[in-house]
Amino acid sequence: MEQELIKHVEACIADPYKQHFAYNQLIRYYYGLRNEDSYYMNRLIVACENDIELFPQFIVAFRNSVNPPYPETLIPSIPSFRYLCRVYEKIGMIDQAIRICELAIKYGVDDNTKGGFEGRLDRLKKNNSSRLTRDSS
Repeated sequence: MEQELIKHVEACIADPYKQHFAYNQLIRYYYGLRNEDSYYMNRLIVACENDIELFPQFIVAFRNSVNPPYPETLIPSIPSFRYLCRVYEKIGMIDQAIRICELAIKYGVDDNTKGGFEGRLDRLKKNNSSRLTRDSS
């Protein structure tokens, strides 16, 4: 299954709209296996990072996927931001989780939670500050 999903991502390389949705399938696959083996966790991180890197091209293709184009204020849910924040936080890479939250906020992406990425960012910064204070004592 993994190889088919990877081939699908690669086959869509010329179309950021299709490639994003292919990444979503691959990311869901890895996310479901992330606790089984570090291989899947690492592959999940790479797939999410790649999808996030694709976001600027994807959003242009997304907006132009209908006629008339979607308004610039419409941003679809992008699971890779949410998944990657969770993973980075879980494995203690708080600075990386903060970076992903900041990118999501910059792009206007919502994680469909009560506090959104802004609330998640505040919590991460607060917890990181507490951890740094503890570590320096």
